[in-house]
Amino acid sequence: MTMKEPSDTAHESLEKKHDMDLEDALDLVGVGRYQYFHCVLMLTTLEAAIFEIIGSAFILPAAACDLGLSDEMRGLIACIPSIGIILTTPFWGRLADKYGRKPVLTATCACAGLAGLMAALMPNLLTFAICQFVASLFLTSPSSLGFAYAGEMVPRKQRDRAVLICSGLLSFLAALCPILAWIVLSFNWQFYVGTLSLRPWRLLTAVYAVPLILTAIWMTQAKESPKFLVSTDKPEQALEVLRHIFVKNTGLPVEEYSVSYFYFFIA
Repeated sequence: MTMKEPSDTAHESLEKKHDMDLEDALDLVGVGRYQYFHCVLMLTTLEAAIFEIIGSAFILPAAACDLGLSDEMRGLIACIPSIGIILTTPFWGRLADKYGRKPVLTATCACAGLAGLMAALMPNLLTFAICQFVASLFLTSPSSLGFAYAGEMVPRKQRDRAVLICSGLLSFLAALCPILAWIVLSFNWQFYVGTLSLRPWRLLTAVYAVPLILTAIWMTQAKESPKFLVSTDKPEQALEVLRHIFVKNTGLPVEEYSVSYFYFFIA
């Protein structure tokens, strides 16, 4: 009976890691700096969407005089974000499955933020409502896809915990929406740019929209979901993402990540 050299055993163990399931390959990168960055980004994305969704409840009472809002019309305008989200619920999910989480989230955050920012400068009720409605059409994506995107970048053993923590922090951070309203609307000032009257409610509208634009810019630093890449026949790109995460998490050279190929079962 011959004894194996330690080098042979190590080489054998390394070979076993070359071909593995995607979930095992994700487990191998561990949890570290990249997952923390990514989860904070997704939490910011979800929070920015909440600002835009519930912000109208604080904007409309302050804008009632300038926009000539009756009580009935105020209730209708307040429903606009919900209407837009309901209309587009099945749409953005399918696009994310076809084109990827990152491009869809980046585009929808940018479009929703820009439309919300434009609403802050609209001179009358009709144009304000149109801009708010356009913004609402893009809010389904950041308000829901963020959870899926966060979970797909975390190894399965920590996935439920990561999503649960993000959900809990989101509920806590939602309190920032009325706090911002209280800070901005506490002042009573008025400036004119041409015939447009600038008042605190317009500033608050912009404050709620800007985080979506900033999130879209920040999203460019994220990596695409390996699960999406493998399910769309792009295993080489998925492997590059996993190598990037491994290097960020461990600080080791990319050659130390021993997976060279993996497979993925679609349930």
